[in-house]
Amino acid sequence: MKGAVRQAGIATLLMSLGVHAEAQAGSAPAQSGDTQATAILPKPDASHRLQIDVFIGNAGHYLFLVDTASTRSVIASRPAEQMHLRHGESLNVHNLGGTDRVGSVIIPDITFADVAAQNIVAPELSAENLGGDGLIGLDLLKGKRITVDFLNNAKITLTPSNRGRVHDATFGGPDTIVVHARSRIGELILTDAEIDGHKIAVVIDTGSQDSVGNDALRRLVARRIGESEVRPVTLVSVTGRKVPADYTTIGRVRIGGVALSNLSVAFADAATFHQFGLDRKPAILLGMAALRLFDRISIDFPRREIRFQLGQRAASNIH
Repeated sequence: MKGAVRQAGIATLLMSLGVHAEAQAGSAPAQSGDTQATAILPKPDASHRLQIDVFIGNAGHYLFLVDTASTRSVIASRPAEQMHLRHGESLNVHNLGGTDRVGSVIIPDITFADVAAQNIVAPELSAENLGGDGLIGLDLLKGKRITVDFLNNAKITLTPSNRGRVHDATFGGPDTIVVHARSRIGELILTDAEIDGHKIAVVIDTGSQDSVGNDALRRLVARRIGESEVRPVTLVSVTGRKVPADYTTIGRVRIGGVALSNLSVAFADAATFHQFGLDRKPAILLGMAALRLFDRISIDFPRREIRFQLGQRAASNIH
């Protein structure tokens, strides 16, 4: 049965690198000595994901997607060839379709906001599958708190994480939900989430427009799906693998103290869930379409804390 190819799924960087690839990382990002926030106004792509200007050496700026579900940053072949970047060794890339061996290049220096890093060994992939010039992964975001203000054109603010008490005037009061997470190869996995009293795991995925659920989640909500339209679609991984999926709505999902209603999900047998250790329990990668229902979200990686602010955008699909 044929279905439409989900453009939103093309850069769902449902990707993580194994231990071998992590060992290839260059120097860690330079950490700013002050605690001042640095704001970036992103340039949303056709799928409303977050793209920001990234500067590489003296070559000018490129548009990279911010991807909180990727352990490593990635660069597209076109800019890598334009800059004549030196090639590194081959890496294993675990993506939503499986594991692929790909080439890498060495990015001599990369900067955005107050982040600066050198000698980053990055997988080199096709821009067609990435959906941009590259991806900013957790290797460049570690030590940071990233805030996305959807009320202000999805403005991104990067702040050095403070492991102590957080003082942030934009995230306080009864309309803010604080959820703590556990870490798995760098990604934050929310476990304070449920459907009909059954626990599920949630991964915040800013690199994808769509939310993706695993087979265990599909079995959990099978009765709900029977009452909704199901459309076959095709998801494309960052390495070009095509994965069939069924796109539908699953009703109400509670995350922390907030419930999302009529959540749209693409169900797929994605290898990513296995990489995260989530293949046997109900789990979902929460994409940008769901995240944009909030006024603001804040992800503090060192504190393993995610904040959701409801505010003005709390409509009938958020309770």
